[in-house]
Amino acid sequence: MQSSGLVRALRLALMLLVALFAAGGARADFRRADEALARKDYAAVLASCSEDARRGEKNCQNHLGNLYRFGLGVPRDDAQALRWLQASAAQQQPYAQEALGQLYRRGQGVPLDLDKAVALISASAAQGVPAGLNALGAMNALGEGVPRDMKKACDLYEQAATKGHPWAQANFGFCLKEGSGGRKVDADGALGMARRSSATGNAAGLRLLGTLYRDGVGVPRDLNEARGLFERSIREGGDREAYTSMGYLYYLDAGARDWKVAVGYLETGAAAGSSPSARLLGDIYRLGDASVPRDGARALAAYQLSEKLRPNSGARLGLGLLFLSGIGVEANHPLARKHFESAIALGNAEARVHLAQMMEQGRGGPSDPAAASKLYKEALASPSLSPPMRAIAQEGISRGGRPTGSVQAVGTPSPAASQAAAPTAPGAAPMVSAARAGAKFRKALVLGNDRYEGVPVLTNAVADARAMSRTLESVGYQVWMHLDVSEKRFKQVLREFRLQIQGGDEVVFFYAGHGVQLGAANYLLPVDIRGDSEEQVRDEAIALQRILDDLQERKAGFTLAIIDACRDNPFKGSGRALGGRGLAAPSAVTGQMVMFSAGSGQQALDRLDQSDKTPNGLFTRILLREMVKPGVPVDRVLRNVRNEVVRLARSVGHEQTPALYDQAVGDFFFLQ
Repeated sequence: MQSSGLVRALRLALMLLVALFAAGGARADFRRADEALARKDYAAVLASCSEDARRGEKNCQNHLGNLYRFGLGVPRDDAQALRWLQASAAQQQPYAQEALGQLYRRGQGVPLDLDKAVALISASAAQGVPAGLNALGAMNALGEGVPRDMKKACDLYEQAATKGHPWAQANFGFCLKEGSGGRKVDADGALGMARRSSATGNAAGLRLLGTLYRDGVGVPRDLNEARGLFERSIREGGDREAYTSMGYLYYLDAGARDWKVAVGYLETGAAAGSSPSARLLGDIYRLGDASVPRDGARALAAYQLSEKLRPNSGARLGLGLLFLSGIGVEANHPLARKHFESAIALGNAEARVHLAQMMEQGRGGPSDPAAASKLYKEALASPSLSPPMRAIAQEGISRGGRPTGSVQAVGTPSPAASQAAAPTAPGAAPMVSAARAGAKFRKALVLGNDRYEGVPVLTNAVADARAMSRTLESVGYQVWMHLDVSEKRFKQVLREFRLQIQGGDEVVFFYAGHGVQLGAANYLLPVDIRGDSEEQVRDEAIALQRILDDLQERKAGFTLAIIDACRDNPFKGSGRALGGRGLAAPSAVTGQMVMFSAGSGQQALDRLDQSDKTPNGLFTRILLREMVKPGVPVDRVLRNVRNEVVRLARSVGHEQTPALYDQAVGDFFFLQ
């Protein structure tokens, strides 16, 4: 009996040794697999892990699942990926939980199931896995399986970013760039995240860095650098969303605008599965311009594809605008309301304004002023609401949600608008004045100079120019915007714009920056002006009268020049007694209006007091609000601006009376 007991004990000990040896071998193999994975030696990963994964080693099961999931060293096989990731996740392997959650999130190899995706990815994030934190952040940002919560999304991105996750660094960088999730805009922080992420070759990091260069956030604005980074993101990272970034560059940026090129990038992005590319493609086809004709059927197909790829408020807003205006579809106001309501459910502030306008007018349902007023207030609470839509919402609140009989939703073309083909910002359709019927285009040149080299720098001019560009685009102008322009560039821009003008065009010229009066003439100053003598200023600066004369020679039907340059004398205190404060009266001719932000000898205020944090100067902020009020002639708009500027300036003990020189004949409107 003792002998048989000893034999059994020896057998048990031998089995334990074998088990321990096998466990040790499995541990060694998956560690070798980790090292091979870091080297991107996928054949070595497969060799190291295949046997141990079959024996139940959870880390190797996770490795094999991801090889098959992405087709790394093996043919992509969703069934095999699902098999190995399910086996690993069942053993609570947190990286496998995140990967399996992504399969359910995308419907890859399994039916799409956002509840399972949230549960698995949350379990991974709870264990501090960076990929899990980042994925859960993305689901909160998009409202996938959970209520949309940008604060939570940005918090999760930050946690993963601090752990060195490059995708999370890029995502958190976008939070800092946009001031999302209740965070303050932090250009330097966004740039730091972009550089850390892009240094790893991460596609999203390259795209973020390109976006910063495109918008001039944290770095000097450089469209060529932006293009190069977007192309690297596509070429090296296979980033389908970089196609959207390239599309935006050629769609919105006045320095690179080419809608045909934009469409090419966006169609490629949409075909690769980019929902934002499809959505922006819908905007372009809904609005149309001279190079890409309006095509309602294509717009409808693009919005529907965007929504199919990923439910989103932008596509639902676009669908609402199509059915509201009857572009490419039969107008259906009840259906337009439903699309706007659906967009609102995903947090779209602009849709609230459109729905409020419909409720005011009783379009698609009964008139409901109280509900309309509530929607306007909710829209205004959103920091993402554009200045033109903000102005419409403020006007709606002042009416108490009651229709005026002349309200028209931005995005709904008037009869005259159907004859214009000017590009506008997303969510807005071209609008033209009634006087434009039979004329050609509405065109605007917008310039803003802050970064002066030889005279005091400014802080509001670039922000004013950007806001003015957005607003002019929203009311139907084709806008060319240029920021911080040198003498050579300034003169080149004017030559190029002059060639764009055809007889009958309505033209706006907006300049924010330094200006000076020399004798009876006014000069606009490029950023590299030195001003060592009056002769030099006359030679290097830009004569305002020459700009007005050029537009007259091109036979513009109506010209409005807005000059926000009546700041203090930029040469004062520099030992160069050139000019003085304010600007001289211009020689406007028939068909022209000129408005200065302040009268002769006056200084225009950038802010009312130290507590005033509005990014735009006093004159421009009032003008932006007034010019989107429907049915108000331009001359009345400008007089309203003057009255309000005088009132607000006097409230802080300052005299500022914008000067208007009006030689226009007939009525012209920003928004009819």
